[in-house]
Amino acid sequence: MNSQKLILAVAVAGVALLVLEYLRRTFAGILIRKFDLSESVEVQFLSSFLINFVLCVMLPAVIYSALYPILPFTSLRSGFFIALFVFGVGQLPLTIRTYNQFRLPSAFVAFELFWNLLTLLVTLGTITYLYHY
Repeated sequence: MNSQKLILAVAVAGVALLVLEYLRRTFAGILIRKFDLSESVEVQFLSSFLINFVLCVMLPAVIYSALYPILPFTSLRSGFFIALFVFGVGQLPLTIRTYNQFRLPSAFVAFELFWNLLTLLVTLGTITYLYHY
C-alpha cells in the first residue's frame, strides 16, 4: 500500500467532494423553495459532507489502495465502473425505497439520484486516476 498516493488521493477527492457538496446544497435549496418543501426537507452541509467523505472518499481509497496491486484493470475507467456498480447496487435501491416511503417530489428524488451518481463518479474517478499516474 502506497501511503503517499493514498493521502494524495484522499486529499484531492476530499476537495472535489467539498465543492460538490457546496453545489448540491445550493441547487437543493433552489428545488426546496420551488416545491415549497421547507417544512419537511432540510439540506445539511456538514453532516452530509462528513458521511460522504467517509463512505465515498476514505473507504474506497483505502480499499482501492489495498487492492490496486492485484486489480486486473486500472485508470479512470475502472473508477467509473466501480462508481456505477456502487450506485446501482447500493444507492439506487435505497433512494427508490425512500421515494416510495416518504412520497417526496419526483424532481427532488431525481436530483438526489443524479447528484449521488455525480459524487461517486467524481470521487472514485479522482482516486483511480491519481493511482494510475
